[in-house]
Amino acid sequence: MSEVIREISPVRQYFKNLFDGVKAIYNGMRLTLKYMFLPKVTEVYPDVKRNLPQRFRGRFAFLYNKDDGKMLCIGCYACVKVCPPQTIVMETIKGEDKKIKTTRYEINIGECISCANCVEVCPVGALEMTHEYETATFNQMDLVYGMDKLAKYVEKPNMYMPPDGKAKK
Repeated sequence: MSEVIREISPVRQYFKNLFDGVKAIYNGMRLTLKYMFLPKVTEVYPDVKRNLPQRFRGRFAFLYNKDDGKMLCIGCYACVKVCPPQTIVMETIKGEDKKIKTTRYEINIGECISCANCVEVCPVGALEMTHEYETATFNQMDLVYGMDKLAKYVEKPNMYMPPDGKAKK
């Protein structure tokens, strides 16, 4: 059995390509016309913001107790050690009461990969991820957040309490 291979003539190939092009344009225009008359689903971003999932990881917050204004961080360096891109800088001193106090805490969110390892490893729950995501800037140094930019005051600083305030049973 021998297979017969037919060559397509150049004229026939020309008209085949022409027909395929017209067919592609027709399919594209048909799809465009179909969606032209349907209701629009565009969201105007700065005015209307989408609801984010509950577990969305935005920027960080460095937690302070709202009652006395003291930071929750105990200076254990666990977050610094667990950070994969090494974007966290922390400095501590030993206070007069022999407790370690954090004097400097900075996160470079431009290099941060938002893995939340630092939040998970913190033994006292001094860090949390917020739903804030608008951190765009023209200056790269504005992406280095210190304790003043990260500050968030919370009423019940207890990492073992669920968000709704009900105790686990």
